[in-house]
Amino acid sequence: MKLSGNKKNGRFAPEKQKRQYRAAKILIAILVVILAILVIFYVMLKINVRPPEVNLVPKPTVSSVTAATEAVVTVDPTEQPVRDKTKFTFVILGMDNGFGNTDTMMVATFDSTNYTLNVVSIPRDTLVNVSWNTKKANTLYSNGGIEKVSDGMTALLGFKPDHYVRIDLDAFQKLVDAVGGVYFDVPKDMNYDDDAQDLHIHLQAGRQLLDGDRALQLVRAREKVWATGDIGRIETQQDFLKSAVAQILEKKNTIKLTALIDIFLNNIDTDLTEGSLGWFAKEFLKMDAGKVSFETIPAEYNDSVKGVSYCTIKLNEWLDIINTKLNPFDHEITEGDVSILTRDANEALYVTDGNWAGKKSWGS
Repeated sequence: MKLSGNKKNGRFAPEKQKRQYRAAKILIAILVVILAILVIFYVMLKINVRPPEVNLVPKPTVSSVTAATEAVVTVDPTEQPVRDKTKFTFVILGMDNGFGNTDTMMVATFDSTNYTLNVVSIPRDTLVNVSWNTKKANTLYSNGGIEKVSDGMTALLGFKPDHYVRIDLDAFQKLVDAVGGVYFDVPKDMNYDDDAQDLHIHLQAGRQLLDGDRALQLVRAREKVWATGDIGRIETQQDFLKSAVAQILEKKNTIKLTALIDIFLNNIDTDLTEGSLGWFAKEFLKMDAGKVSFETIPAEYNDSVKGVSYCTIKLNEWLDIINTKLNPFDHEITEGDVSILTRDANEALYVTDGNWAGKKSWGS
């Protein structure tokens, strides 16, 4: 008599059950492996995506040497002001087209408790206390890279910024394209060509969607476009960035953060890690556009020294902005904390802390 392979009570039924049992074990093993991979990925994500380190003291070097006396002044660490670790400070640099100077300079403070972002533009011609002859803020990078920029901003702010972001022209274009462009009301017709800088600006007035290339034309326009030169450009940059922030936050659910982080990692120079960039991206998308502010360092924008144009900082107004918008410490920044070359009430040049970086006769 022929026996059936699917006989319930015969000797073939157990074989089928064994095969089913083995298949179930394999399936369970696969699921366990997948679950383990997901757990590891989640843990790594949590470990890596975190806020960056901050400077716990305003000026990490606690000793300084005065040029006049060579005396070393040491600050007791216990007397250092208390740092708010939920505030993060940055220097943001926009590079020119390969000439070594910075086209755009900004300092910013992000408050991750109140979700505010305060940004202050530093005009290219801002007078800074440096040893070389052309004492303009945009020469800091070409005379020593990021380190000199950090020193220069520490002198202006009274504390050392935590991190830096350096953006070149290509990176700016890619970022604008990555968010789908930005709608912006171009205030006037712009037509300007400068072959030396490979700068060609041709924009029509009116509200329009700017892709990366046209957005770059907008924010680079200066002489021959704005009567106020760099200050007019800064105002336009700030208006554009306000529009960009508002529109990015409106469509935050459709923006691919991984694409933006990839652009930062591959096209932008920064000391922030991939995990820190991811953390900032997540925190930024929690913000309200109304809590992002842009200002320009208060200065006499049409000043000049020996026939060269400079912006000389209005000290009291600047200290007020530092302490209300940028300072991450509980200690109020005062005139003695900054090292700013500017004019006194009699229009004479002086350095706020008395430490001239170059010859005192400069500008006489």
